[in-house]
Amino acid sequence: MGTSCEDGGELTATLEWEHVDRGQSVILGDVQRLPNGNTLVTYSTVGEIHEVSPAGDLVQSLSITGPFGYASFRESLYGPPQ
Repeated sequence: MGTSCEDGGELTATLEWEHVDRGQSVILGDVQRLPNGNTLVTYSTVGEIHEVSPAGDLVQSLSITGPFGYASFRESLYGPPQ
């Protein structure tokens, strides 16, 4: 079902991609599309980061003990973010 906008038209959304996983992060969780088309899924309170392919396959996973803040993709760890 759409939502009406100010000019009286209707707004709609189309689901193009969905990742369903066992984890959840009540706060500080995030997703970010990477330049290679994969998606970085961050479960901050669980202590896990997953890289997921467009087909939904787990490419790689990082687990740490305890929660952490957030994750952000950078081309290089050297120099300021662009």
